[in-house]
Amino acid sequence: MRCLDVIGCGLGDDVGVEIGALIRVNKGLKKLDLDQNAFGPKTLAAISLGLQSNATLQTLSIEHNRLTGEAQYSPAAVAAAADEAEPGATKAPVKEEYLPDLTGIAALTTTLKEINRSLSSLNLFQTGVTDTGGHLLADALMENTSLTSVLLSSNDGISPVDFVSISSALDRNISENERRVIDGKAERAQARREQVRKEMEETAKSANEAEERWIQNEKDQRKRVRDDAEFETYRKARLAALERENQEKLRKERLKAEAEEAAKKAKKK
Repeated sequence: MRCLDVIGCGLGDDVGVEIGALIRVNKGLKKLDLDQNAFGPKTLAAISLGLQSNATLQTLSIEHNRLTGEAQYSPAAVAAAADEAEPGATKAPVKEEYLPDLTGIAALTTTLKEINRSLSSLNLFQTGVTDTGGHLLADALMENTSLTSVLLSSNDGISPVDFVSISSALDRNISENERRVIDGKAERAQARREQVRKEMEETAKSANEAEERWIQNEKDQRKRVRDDAEFETYRKARLAALERENQEKLRKERLKAEAEEAAKKAKKK
């Protein structure tokens, strides 16, 4: 599985926690799209934990999820309303006040700052990041070198200073990534040239070795021809010598026989 898309499925933190556990063990997922659900701080904390051991996920989109919690009654507002109410009178209405839960944002920014270097695109549009969350994200991007795209909303309370800091960090990462790509191309080109040089050297070496073998074979062949010629000359000379020795032996035997015959004739007379 390369991509998981659960946009607008009405999922909550119970499923979000399971998705975080999936990220921890999955080594093939490249893109995760969780937009427009009911995920909160627990989901973001679980995903952040998963990202600590995941080196393959590149794109994470969680827009339109209340990642810092829902609006709730402020304890201070409840106390103030109680103090203002007259004895026996109907209680004064308590105004909802947004008290952000930054545990998920803190977990995510810590992971991005200290551990994860695979994520390159992060979408936190309309997730209630808040001013504090924006500052944590800007601080994380001072150390993170992989993120090149972060989508945020001006309605999430992020300060202009942090927006500028985040944008500058992303520009730095983009430039650094481009430089790494160029360096990588140069390294691959150099490696290819080195490979071609080695192949040429091996080819030349093989050609030289083949030529040396051919020369040696020619030398061996000529030596065998000379040896054969010398042996043939020796063989003929030896045969001639044996023939002469045999002829000489026959001549002596003939002379001896003639002498013995002459001696016999002389006795008879």
